[in-house]
Parts: sequence; C-alpha cells; structure tokens
Amino acid sequence: MCQLLDRAGFSVVGEAATIPEAEAQVRACTPDLAVVDLILPGVYGMEGIERLKAVRPNLRVIVVSVIDNHVDLIRTAAARAGAEDFLPKEELSVEAVQSWLA
Repeated sequence: MCQLLDRAGFSVVGEAATIPEAEAQVRACTPDLAVVDLILPGVYGMEGIERLKAVRPNLRVIVVSVIDNHVDLIRTAAARAGAEDFLPKEELSVEAVQSWLA
C-alpha cells in the first residue's frame, strides 16, 4: 500500500497495524488522509473510522478491504461513519489512488 501511495504522488507519514496505533499516528503526524483496512485486529470496521475522525475531524478516510461483495452496502456504511469512500483491494491502482488527491 505504501508503494502504491508513493507512486500515486502521496507522501506516507505513518503506518499502523491497529486502530489504536492509527490514532496515535494521526495525533503525531496530522495527516490529511488515512487509508484504513476494514478488517484490523481489535477495533475494526466503522468504529475505527469514527475513532480516527474523533481524533482529527477533518481527516479524509478511505476504506479498503479484501471484501469484494456488498460493495454498495459497505460504501454506504463507511460514508455514514465518516469515510470518503470504500474500495475493494482488487480495484486498487495508481489511477484509483490518484483520484483521492482531488
């Protein structure tokens, strides 16, 4: 993911394997965008999005996942939680990631 973000023109300022680690990274690095996997150990899913947005309300959040069914349902739930979009990992590409720059 970091290589893809880099190729798309993003500067990666932090990485985290869990939502609590991501919360700490958001506090320390004040990123503009967070790319969050829907399935993480411990806190995951929509609760994770809400927690990151609570730390930094202006944070843009994009949700990705290996889950590729019920995309519209997941996209709607992610939007309600505060995410900008949901994208199945199989659809990740430089072009898709570059669209997040807008």
